[in-house]
Amino acid sequence: MPIRRVVEHVRIQNWAAIVLDLIVVVVGIFLAFQVDRWYDNRKLLADVGGNLTALANEFSENRDLVEQAYDVHNRAAKSVEEIIAYEPNGGDDLSHDDFYEILRHAYRSPTFSPIRRTYDSLISTGELELISDEDLKTEIAKFYSLVGRLGAFQERLNLNRNLVLEPYFARNLDHAALMMATHPEAEQLKPSRPIGQFRDVLGNEEFEGLLVAKWHMSHDLAAMFSLALDHIEIIQTLIAKNLGESPVAVEE
Repeated sequence: MPIRRVVEHVRIQNWAAIVLDLIVVVVGIFLAFQVDRWYDNRKLLADVGGNLTALANEFSENRDLVEQAYDVHNRAAKSVEEIIAYEPNGGDDLSHDDFYEILRHAYRSPTFSPIRRTYDSLISTGELELISDEDLKTEIAKFYSLVGRLGAFQERLNLNRNLVLEPYFARNLDHAALMMATHPEAEQLKPSRPIGQFRDVLGNEEFEGLLVAKWHMSHDLAAMFSLALDHIEIIQTLIAKNLGESPVAVEE
């Protein structure tokens, strides 16, 4: 044992051997610490790389979800424009089924729920701080802040649909036809209004007012989802950059 040899050399006052033994002990301890540090840094590098890969996978899925939501709300706004632009006496041929198919798209307002398991885990464990790219962390925070605003906006849209649009449609239109267009499993429903009755509300001020309000909300949501796509593109670029280079600065 090195310590035992040091004690023996002190006893016989062999100072050169004492110094040599102490150097061996100090160098051994130093090398052990360096090996431990190297191992910890390698493990940290692997952990951060794994988290970045998990984030990359989640944002790939989020991109698909955001694109789908954008398409739905963009289509809703365009469908409203199509209904309002229709002129019953202008020679346009709009069938009963065509009208309710267009109205189905104008009526839709699905709820968007992003995937954020990895991000929430990184925050709860404090491992988010291990990612050294501040731009990446800022962009991710901006994305989820926008998602929070999107959620609040969608709640308003759903309230408008449930409390305003749906009661109006039930009173003044063939609500069964709309439900059949929206839900394929509702094929057993019977029409609640005569075929072609929808023309009675076209050009009606109240009906158009409700549709314009829906257009406004759908248009704004489409714009917000477009902005979310911009954030995702930046995030994916930064993640790829960090994975291609060194995710963390390793101390040698």
